[in-house]
This record gives sequence, C-alpha cells and structure tokens, in this order.
Amino acid sequence: MEKPGADFRPLIEALEALEAEPGLNLQEQLARLEIALVSAEINPNPIEAVELTYSLKALQEIDASKRAPAQDTADLASFFEQ
Repeated sequence: MEKPGADFRPLIEALEALEAEPGLNLQEQLARLEIALVSAEINPNPIEAVELTYSLKALQEIDASKRAPAQDTADLASFFEQ
C-alpha cells in the first residue's frame, strides 16, 4: 500500500540538529543523520522511524540533474509576486 504523503518533521528536526553543530564535514553530517534514523528505529514508538525513512525515500525521487540554478535573484521574482 502506498503512503499518501510523507511527514517531513522528523527529517527537519534531524537537519536542524545538524545545523546546531557547525563545522561538520559531509561524512560527519551523514553519520549524524544515520544516528537519528537508528535512534528513531529503536524508539518504542516506530512512527518517527517510518516517517523519517519515508521522507528520505521521497527526497531520493527528486531528479535535480536537469535543473539549472537561477542565474540571478531576478529569475525568482515571479515566484514571490502575489
């Protein structure tokens, strides 16, 4: 059965915890994320582990290889006009 959507809060909390530790290299950041995942898995309430795993899988589905970065902030102006 397909899950209708991901709750990204556990992932956001894990990323915010990383942000609180400046100076970590990529390997250390990935290790901290893995620790957050293992911690969620051994927690008696498995919902956070399911949401964290599902949100990571959802992010893997994003194909950013064909995206061109904005050249100037003016390229983004239309997204903020309302």
